[in-house]
Amino acid sequence: MRILSFCVLGLASLVLLSGCHTAPPEIPFDKAAASRVKSIGIVVSQFPEEPVAVLATTVGQHMGLLGALVDAGMNSSRVTKVEAMLISQGFVADTYFIAKLKETLEAEGYKVFIVSQKRGKGDFAKDYPVNFYPKVDAYLDIIVGAYGYLAAGIGDDAPYRPTFNARVKLVSSIDKSVLMQDVVAYNVPNNPENIVTISPDPEMKWVDFDTLMADPVRAVSGLRMAEDLTASTLGKLAH
Repeated sequence: MRILSFCVLGLASLVLLSGCHTAPPEIPFDKAAASRVKSIGIVVSQFPEEPVAVLATTVGQHMGLLGALVDAGMNSSRVTKVEAMLISQGFVADTYFIAKLKETLEAEGYKVFIVSQKRGKGDFAKDYPVNFYPKVDAYLDIIVGAYGYLAAGIGDDAPYRPTFNARVKLVSSIDKSVLMQDVVAYNVPNNPENIVTISPDPEMKWVDFDTLMADPVRAVSGLRMAEDLTASTLGKLAH
């Protein structure tokens, strides 16, 4: 059984993304069921309330409680600045991602519809619509854990890069069986095993946070690329 603690290392200890939930085991796409899945309802993904701006290794981590408090304050300041940058560039991460995922699945030959569905925070939906119209063959449930920027440490060899990760589950609308389940992550520390990892574009990097903030057009372009590649990877997992 493959179990993944759905957290990312950062600041004084762990930066909780959408709560530290344990991801369920991988379930590769059921090829036998592929022939009957012609239409997919994308369950509107749960996005974090704010982006991340994680500096995974800082001096403050070695200075006890005071250092942790300083780090937390600096992280809050970085997040506020990233939010302002995304707004200034007119980039809405959740809207863009859903549109890109829909486009990707349609390119794979599926008919795709958007489904609004209530769920608990950080969890897949407990059930799916029984009277959704038009009727779909399967529901694609997505939980985005984090989006934003991540630096693995301090220095030229640990630059800020875009980051994005999501849990995904494809559920049959007929018998509620799980047809596919996985975790996809763009730029995660230490390349953890047992998840689908996407290596970041080597050109999309900034030596420090100030450099990142001074380059908003390219910074947003890098995040958009992270969402593009994640959506593309999810489309391939469901095919």
